[in-house]
Amino acid sequence: MNKKILLGRIGNFTLILFSIYASVILYQRWIARDDRESQPAGQFKALTMNNSQIELPLKDGKPSVIVFWATWCGPCKLELDRLASAVQNREIPADRIFAVSIGEQLETVQVTAKERQYPFQVLADERANSRNLYQIQVTPTTIHVDSDAKIAWVGQGMHPLSVKKARSLLAN
Repeated sequence: MNKKILLGRIGNFTLILFSIYASVILYQRWIARDDRESQPAGQFKALTMNNSQIELPLKDGKPSVIVFWATWCGPCKLELDRLASAVQNREIPADRIFAVSIGEQLETVQVTAKERQYPFQVLADERANSRNLYQIQVTPTTIHVDSDAKIAWVGQGMHPLSVKKARSLLAN
């Protein structure tokens, strides 16, 4: 057998094995229940783009989606763009979505928010208090808080179900 053909087949076989392995790992990550689910959603303060404080999650008995992100994070931009599109298509209400930048200065977040013009509230947690409270390890991390102020769902990274789950949560 030709050496070039053999190397090509080995490469294809390796790629297939890696794809299967990666698919299994990602699938498990996407469907696994997170330990934070069903736990009470802790309160934290963040700054609005007008430099006033807001406490999340809101204590109004309504569910909400909180996305923890960073201005420099490419996957965060994609995830927030997906949520923005769902808001603009009237699939989910804008007033129940909160994008909280962790550990960045308000001015940095303001510039990005103005540039991207998200249709939901963009906030800054300059001191990153929410990071420990919600055990945020990666950005984006999406936390769904139900009407009883409990964590209903946690999605880490760009999650294929985040918009679908947001529609379901916010339809109640």
